[in-house]
Amino acid sequence: MSKPHLLIALAIYIISAAGAFAAFSYLGGKSATAGTADQATTAGTNGSGTTALGTLLTINPSEPRDQACPLNGKLYTVTEKTAWEKRRPLFVMIENTPDSRPQSGLSKADVVFEAVAEGGITRFGAIFYCGVQADDIILAPIRSARTYYIDWASGFNRPM
Repeated sequence: MSKPHLLIALAIYIISAAGAFAAFSYLGGKSATAGTADQATTAGTNGSGTTALGTLLTINPSEPRDQACPLNGKLYTVTEKTAWEKRRPLFVMIENTPDSRPQSGLSKADVVFEAVAEGGITRFGAIFYCGVQADDIILAPIRSARTYYIDWASGFNRPM
């Protein structure tokens, strides 16, 4: 390929990359961040109670917390219990190297396992079920599971 052809190909690549970035920034920003600043403070939503994964659970603060989570015994409302009974637990592997800290979302887990993955480095196996229904949470950094974590998690109502 000659030098003019390479320059033309490079220019086309740069233009198409910039166009794709602009289009996805504009379209992605509309669905995820629409709303005013007042709305954005409503439990990590876009103001209407919806998130990228669906509608968040609305919990009445005056409703008594007398329903025990089957995984950890923490008390929740009847509304929350009704919601978690319709779902399966979510099992997520979270990295635990010094470079990965602080992890995101680990404090919202109902149960956390920690075991050696390889070379003395541990990973967390976190099960999310009861306590994650009213908040939008970010889980990071996600890693691959080891077979023994899957064995441990299998006792928790067929987690995904």
